[in-house]
Amino acid sequence: MVNSLMLQSPANVPMIFRRHGSTTPKPLSHVLGSKSTPNSYYVHRLRESGEHQLSTLDVPSMQLATKSRNLSGVLRFGAYFLETVHESNMENYRVRVCEILFYLDDQTVQILEPKVENSGLVQGNFVKRHQIPIPIGDTEAEHGVSILTFRHFIVGKEITIYGRRFRLISADSSTRKFLESQGIDVAPDDSAPRDAYTEARKAHMARETGQDMTANYGKQQYPMKEYMEVRLGKFARPSEHLRQFLDHDRHVLRFYALWDDSDKLYGREHRYTIHFFLADNTIEILESYERNSGCDPFPKLLNRTKLSRDSTKQLPNILLEQQVSEITEKHIDTLYTWQDFVVGKYISVYQRDILLLDADENTRKWYADRNEPLDPAIIVPACETRESKDKMEKKSAESKSAYRRKFDANNEIVLRFRAHLATTKPEDIDRRFIISLTLSDESISITEPIQRNAGFVGGKFLERTKVKDADDSNRFYGADDFYLGARIKIVGQIFVIDEMDDHTANYMEIHANSHFPQSDANRIVSRLQAEADAGRLSSEISRYCQAVDSSNRTVNAVQGHSLLQAFVENVTLHETTTLIRAFGDKVSGTIESDRLLALLSP
Repeated sequence: MVNSLMLQSPANVPMIFRRHGSTTPKPLSHVLGSKSTPNSYYVHRLRESGEHQLSTLDVPSMQLATKSRNLSGVLRFGAYFLETVHESNMENYRVRVCEILFYLDDQTVQILEPKVENSGLVQGNFVKRHQIPIPIGDTEAEHGVSILTFRHFIVGKEITIYGRRFRLISADSSTRKFLESQGIDVAPDDSAPRDAYTEARKAHMARETGQDMTANYGKQQYPMKEYMEVRLGKFARPSEHLRQFLDHDRHVLRFYALWDDSDKLYGREHRYTIHFFLADNTIEILESYERNSGCDPFPKLLNRTKLSRDSTKQLPNILLEQQVSEITEKHIDTLYTWQDFVVGKYISVYQRDILLLDADENTRKWYADRNEPLDPAIIVPACETRESKDKMEKKSAESKSAYRRKFDANNEIVLRFRAHLATTKPEDIDRRFIISLTLSDESISITEPIQRNAGFVGGKFLERTKVKDADDSNRFYGADDFYLGARIKIVGQIFVIDEMDDHTANYMEIHANSHFPQSDANRIVSRLQAEADAGRLSSEISRYCQAVDSSNRTVNAVQGHSLLQAFVENVTLHETTTLIRAFGDKVSGTIESDRLLALLSP
């Protein structure tokens, strides 16, 4: 037996009773271990083991946690408790249904109470998650069990939690399997008792609000009398629309639909989700976009509204000859109802014939409950077969690869031309521009050199970009459009190309056979020999040289172009420049007249 002298001896004081750095025993009233374990338990254990001078005590809650350490999961039970109602002649108690969750990881318990509309109670988390102690005085508490375990939760029996007696009435399937694996018999599910006051209140509200259409007040009503009574403040039986709202509030039917306008320019198949609200027979249509479809994500095709079956009445009133000031019974009969929505049929929405393809599971169940089952879903075939799609993808890949090779090869090549404006305005006559053509993507940039006292700032005239042909909006300007004498219309201005640098000229001559035929000297000579009259051309050149300078029998590109224009149609300044560069002096840009005549002689 433990006495005070034994506890005062440092050698006999158990370690659990010692303070840090001291052998002075703690008072017997100190609560050890878990706060939920009463101190009388430890005193009882100490008295039993004090004679053997034990230095440790076995804490039941610690042992229990060790046994269930490997368990995990959540057990779910349905329960209810009766709450006493004071000072009420209509009810003595109230039935409150709850859901009890038991977490096996740490043996904690959480109690949730579903929220009920207009209950006047603060519902939700009824008891926060924590370990719940066994009430003091319980037989298990006297044997050392301090907290509730899963073995305390038995369907069909009551359990006391903080003074409230919860009766367990159900358990889900996973909970039943776990309890049966632990050797615990689980009773069948039961239902909570009826709350007399709640049932009476529901019946009263159904009668007063008109939900119970079978209620008979024993009076014969007349329209005018009913109108006058309502005007004076008497309760009126709700209309059919209100009854429909009360019966089907938040009930929505969902359909999946398709509108195909691929026969039009830039048309495609449009996918829609249609919502039909049973509360007021309104329709909402949302468009469903596929990933990377390239379409602007506009949320709705049709905002929530009532829709008429007659397409002419779907237009705004301002477009109709007959203005509708109010909705008549005849107009109501033409509105879409849930009977009109059948899988496989079309509905007209603002001149669009939309095909109903499918409905969700709840919608199908709703129709089946009313003995109008929907047809199976319609599978729309793809517009392209797999082979044609693969072929198109391969063709697109080859096109992109060819463009990439062209881009890589010409990425650093820029052709530069000098141009002036084709204008009669005095202030624009002396303006000069540098046009740069990048061959990789055929983009164009224009720069205006700064001129002193010109009245223009100069600098960048056009940022690098692709420019559409002014005569053909379906194509962009390319490399073959730029040559000496060409007229290019850009941003409303006509530019006349009159000069190019040596790099541009050399590049165009090297690639004359493939891209620049006006830089092919042999082709130009053959053409001039076939079309020009050598005799007339010789006399014209001699007369021109005598008029200008008899000692200097050379002509430049501009002079040669003006001479050749009289004998050859559509000859360009670029072709004349090519002849001079190939057979004349590149440095001075001239050619002897005799040499020119020899070239043109067949």
